[in-house]
Amino acid sequence: EALAANSSSATLANDIINKAREMISSRMQRQHRRYVMNERWTSSRLSLLTARLLSALDEAEIYKILASHLPDMDIHVAMLGLLEAEDSDPVAWSSVRNVIVPEQGLVRFCTREFPPAGPVSRDIPFALTLIPLIEQSCQTGYMVFDTEHLDLYGAIVLQEGGALNTARLYRQATEGRRLAEEANRMKSRFLSTISHELRTPLHLIVGLSGMVLQASEEGDTPLPESTHKDIERIHTYSQHLG
Repeated sequence: EALAANSSSATLANDIINKAREMISSRMQRQHRRYVMNERWTSSRLSLLTARLLSALDEAEIYKILASHLPDMDIHVAMLGLLEAEDSDPVAWSSVRNVIVPEQGLVRFCTREFPPAGPVSRDIPFALTLIPLIEQSCQTGYMVFDTEHLDLYGAIVLQEGGALNTARLYRQATEGRRLAEEANRMKSRFLSTISHELRTPLHLIVGLSGMVLQASEEGDTPLPESTHKDIERIHTYSQHLG
């Protein structure tokens, strides 16, 4: 009887262990599927964010894109700080905007007194992630996030830095084109004025020299040969300059 009881208990224990294994395996499979789905969703949203940023040509559009896409990626704390120089200190001041809630406006403060009093409450403990914003091998600012999605922040900041650099180059190109067009208009006005100022006396010289030559040829007292040749040269050269 003892052997039968022990055998029954062992069988029951094995059944319980097998069921526990099945439950654990099923739970792990569901967690893995959920993880894969979340990763695919996040990767898709990151690709969409990248595509939108690549087509942005000004800062306002970049901030609008971030405010629209970051919450969909479960990112609810995101601030952009741009550095400002003062004298010999290249990072003296920071201008921070909340890209999730852009209507809060800019907060300007001394960089070394981070975090600013407005966007971050100092009454409760907090943890923030700061990632430098690099543009052409120099730091122009930084992004501030929470600590929940560390694997995403680097890619987001990289794409945002590229978008801001593109917007800056586009703005410079647009301004350069405007200046070039303005210079071309000024040159055209200058040439038109100079042309008018030069043509008026040239037309007068051409007309008067032509009249003198005609009078000499048709009159009773022709000009001396040397004088006649000089006036012909003046007439010819004036026509050429005209």
